[in-house]
Amino acid sequence: MMKKDIPHFTTLSDVEPEEIEWLWQPLIPRGMITIMEGDPGIGKSYLAMHIAAQVSSGGTLPGAERLKRGRVLYLSAEDDAAFTIRPRIDAMGGDPSRIRFQSRYSPFDDAGLTRLRREVNANGPHLIIIDPLYAYVPSSADMYKPDEIRALLLEIDEVAKLKNSAIVVIRHLTKGGRDKALYQGAGSIDVIGAARSALLVAVHPEDRELTVVAHLIFA
Repeated sequence: MMKKDIPHFTTLSDVEPEEIEWLWQPLIPRGMITIMEGDPGIGKSYLAMHIAAQVSSGGTLPGAERLKRGRVLYLSAEDDAAFTIRPRIDAMGGDPSRIRFQSRYSPFDDAGLTRLRREVNANGPHLIIIDPLYAYVPSSADMYKPDEIRALLLEIDEVAKLKNSAIVVIRHLTKGGRDKALYQGAGSIDVIGAARSALLVAVHPEDRELTVVAHLIFA
């Protein structure tokens, strides 16, 4: 059914219940958005590359069974493919032949989303990484306006469903302190609201030499 043909209202009994498929249970579901956030320089991109490497090679992640070897689409506006991404993927034992990247920057305006959908439909990635989210927000959108950022995230969520891809979206934390971890990410709180899972990468409060990953939500 074409998206424009979907009725505005329907009966719940007409919906077939489905079980969640996992890339990394219970942290990263397939066909949905996962937010990974933390301070700049804390290691978010490094962790994302490690996950990408393990997916591409059929490796392992903590607490999970061996992954089925898959394809990755890596979108980065901060790390150079030749100087950073490829050397790290090689060092982590990844398979670069199964990882595609955006060689020409394109924000998620109408044209950029069309290119993204075309790439996903053509290559069927198991994992898509967007690093960081706000580098891909088009200049016409305001990341602090809930309606605008949620509309963009709904488009990204639709991309996840095209080929049942897990999408990991990286976001920096705000500079100002906030009591609840859910409210510490930059931009609108609707970013978290649109995600199915959220991870916080941070320094261990009792060991400054240790970086930890905390599971904030699974909605």
